[in-house]
Amino acid sequence: MRTFAERDVAPNAVRWEQEEVLPWDGIQKLAGAGLMGLSYPKRVGGQARSWVEYNIAMEELGRVDGSTATICHMQNLYPKLVVDDQVWGQVVSGHKVIAFAETEPQAGGDAAAIRTTARPVGDCYILNGQKAYVSLVPGAQQLIVTALTSPEQGGVKGMSLFLVDADQAGVSIARIPEPGFRAHMLGHVLLKNVEVPAIRLLGVENKGFYYMRSRWDFTRGVGGTQYVGAAMRALEDTVEHAKRRRTFGKPLIKWQAVQLRLVDHFSELRAARLLCYEAAWMADKQMRLTQHASMIKTWVAEVCLKTMLDCAIVWGGSGYQELHPIQMRLRNAMAFVMLGGGLDIHKMVLGTEIFGRDFNALKP
Repeated sequence: MRTFAERDVAPNAVRWEQEEVLPWDGIQKLAGAGLMGLSYPKRVGGQARSWVEYNIAMEELGRVDGSTATICHMQNLYPKLVVDDQVWGQVVSGHKVIAFAETEPQAGGDAAAIRTTARPVGDCYILNGQKAYVSLVPGAQQLIVTALTSPEQGGVKGMSLFLVDADQAGVSIARIPEPGFRAHMLGHVLLKNVEVPAIRLLGVENKGFYYMRSRWDFTRGVGGTQYVGAAMRALEDTVEHAKRRRTFGKPLIKWQAVQLRLVDHFSELRAARLLCYEAAWMADKQMRLTQHASMIKTWVAEVCLKTMLDCAIVWGGSGYQELHPIQMRLRNAMAFVMLGGGLDIHKMVLGTEIFGRDFNALKP
């Protein structure tokens, strides 16, 4: 896996970052190596790998390029959803990318507060609403959209999922410039009287929130090794740089201040890595991941961000350059902290998990 990542992905990372479009040549490389189908069943061409094996792949991809690692991760989180095998086969082969459009301007961490509606008309649904911070757009050919089919019941009991073509009438997409993961793409999606056939309803009507929630733990709980791998690579490269770089007649690494800035990160990253692999092992055992997922999203995210920042500081001016690998990894680490559910809400989730539902901060 490391050989593939270093040979086929690493040499292209800066180019993909500069081009700022979905890297289809990279996606084809991932598909050719079987990585786009790691978690998919073999009947659709997938690898049916364990989540521990999946984390190994994410760690190695994360070491060399954050964008392709993120694209790969997002496409491997769909097998639990009820979608036609032909669609999954196209994802596994690298010919199609599907985006998950759930967040809205007023509904981020509070995912049940969406306002997008899906009104049944004959054998179709008419979708209206706006989605924000949707990964993989522009670029993805299809979207899985959350919408209210029973608005009077609210988001938890009245939400459904729909498969929508990104280029169909009524769908408008606007790119959001982002500091990190520039090849993974991020955008807003506007849905205006979008006609979706009833057969594009995924699963059971009004059960969409539960399908979405089951995906959350996997989004955060398996694949965190991507960021640990990036942070460890940054740390290794920084140590080598500090050994070569000389200041005041001796290697930079000999200065006590530099050693003290870096040394604790090795311990923290080792602990973070073990937490991620424990979560993957639990996923393989079909154990509940909510607590581990939020631990990864809070503590592991902060560990990786602090590591990247200290590495950039040791690199000095070089670490401030936009396309320097250290700077690219630092910006990507910011996304881990800020997107996919904020740190504070995940700490509240942890509070409920640890102290009990009677002390759930989200309830009066």
